[in-house]
This record gives sequence, C-alpha cells and structure tokens, in this order.
Amino acid sequence: MAPVITLFQLSAQSRLPTLSRILHMRGRGYTGLRSRVCSEHEFHFVKRGRLIFEIDGNERVVHAGELFYSPRGTSYGLSDHAPPDLSCYHCHFMIPDARITQADPDSLWSIFGSADAKAAGRDRTLCLMELIMPRSIDDIAQIFLSILHDQRGTSPGDALAAQARFLLLLWALSREVIESQGRVEPRVVTSAEAHVRRALDIIQRHPGKHTTLASVSDLVGVNPDYLARLFRKHIGCTVGSYVQRRTIAVAQERLLSEATPVKRIAKGLGFSDPLYFARVFRRAVGCSPREFRNR
Repeated sequence: MAPVITLFQLSAQSRLPTLSRILHMRGRGYTGLRSRVCSEHEFHFVKRGRLIFEIDGNERVVHAGELFYSPRGTSYGLSDHAPPDLSCYHCHFMIPDARITQADPDSLWSIFGSADAKAAGRDRTLCLMELIMPRSIDDIAQIFLSILHDQRGTSPGDALAAQARFLLLLWALSREVIESQGRVEPRVVTSAEAHVRRALDIIQRHPGKHTTLASVSDLVGVNPDYLARLFRKHIGCTVGSYVQRRTIAVAQERLLSEATPVKRIAKGLGFSDPLYFARVFRRAVGCSPREFRNR
C-alpha cells in the first residue's frame, strides 16, 4: 500500500509553524503513555532502541533511525515495554494557517516538478508522511538535540533559535519525503564532494577515533592539505572544528540517554583526561557535562 503524504500549503500571509515543546525520552524510568488524542502535531524520532505505538488496538513498532509523525487529532498510546538503551526525541508543534491536503507519491512530481511550481506557491509547501527514514540519522538527531538545548537555554535569543532550528527541521524532513519518492532528479556529485562526504561519514561513524586531519585524509585517500581546502569550501570550517562539534554532539546524546559515568563517556570519545573533556564541553555548550545531564 502506497504511503499517504500530507501537504501543508502556506501562503505568503500564513503564520509560520511553531514549536510548542520538545522532550527527550530514554529507557531508564520509561513508563509508557496511555492512549490519548493529540491536540497538536507530533514527531517521535527514535535515535536508539525502539518505540512501540498502540494505534486503534494495533501495535506499530518504530525502530532506530525512523521518525513517526502523528497528525493533530490522532489517537495513540505508547507501550510500557522499551529497551534500556532507548533514546527518543518527542516534539509538539502547530502549523496554524496551512491548507492541509493529502497526496499519493505519484502526484508529487506534478506538484513540485513542474516549471510553474514556484509561481503556484509550492515553494511554501511542506510534505510529511507517517513514517520517515532520514538518510542521515546523525544530522537529524543533531537538529533535535540543538532544539532541545536552545529550549532549555536562558540566554537572550535562545527561544528564537529553537524556533529557527525547528523550521530547518521541517524543511529537511519535507525534502526527505519528496526525495524518498524518487521524484527529484539526482544531482551529479563531483569527486571533490565525494571526498568531503567520505570524510563526514568517517567522522560520524567513528566519534572520538579519527580526530585529526591526517588520520581522516589517510582514510579518504587524499592529501591532507587538499582535504582541508575542500572541507573549508563545502562545510565552512576546518576538519578539526567539525570533529570537535561532532564529538560534543555525541557526548550530549550519551549524557541524555545513558547512565554511563562522565569519565567513561570522555574516554570513549578519545579524551584521556576527564577534566580536559569537561573544559572542552563547557566551552562548546556553556555548562559542565554533569550540569547538562541534570537540567
């Protein structure tokens, strides 16, 4: 059965989608959720483990790397059975002034692929479906984590930053839906872009292991200076700064979802000195690892 795609058509005068709240659920202390009706739209992104939904008397399992979308008005519950390593982001949001319609995958090309798509206002249309499987799990998880961090923040502009990141999340997920249906013409990837993608994949798959430009370029199979130039051009930062951002993101995820001592998390990410790890973490996040975990 072909998936049903929900279209949210926003006019130039429409209010923008707004994030109400975002939560992080983990295995320890998890008690499930009794069946209820969603008063807002909801996302459930499972980073690790699995989540069991109870919908109309049937079970629906959402596995790691999958995002489940519950439209406003949906009735669902969550089973109290969850693995101890569960790590799931759960957010509520509103799209107040959108015209909501439904489409099948075959109609997406006529909606978005035509020459007059922009003139027809399709550039302000979002696409969502019940189950979305993002190509880059780490990138989507990082957006959720950043939104959560901004929502908890107390600095000027943090609330605005959370809303801005949420809009980027909606855009990214909408693109995932459209491209997953094979209706977007593939773009030719240059060799330079392929090298950068390979470097990103190495850094993301092995946090804390390949932490230097030399080690990453060796695995990619290119000259370090050449990779450094490519990275700055396509990513906008050095390999070292990206590695650190990625390492801190993994640390945040583990602090939220695991009971592992901070010292062990630091060691697993390549920090032999936990005090140095704490300083790096504070400089990047604005608080110590323990303060972040206990927020």
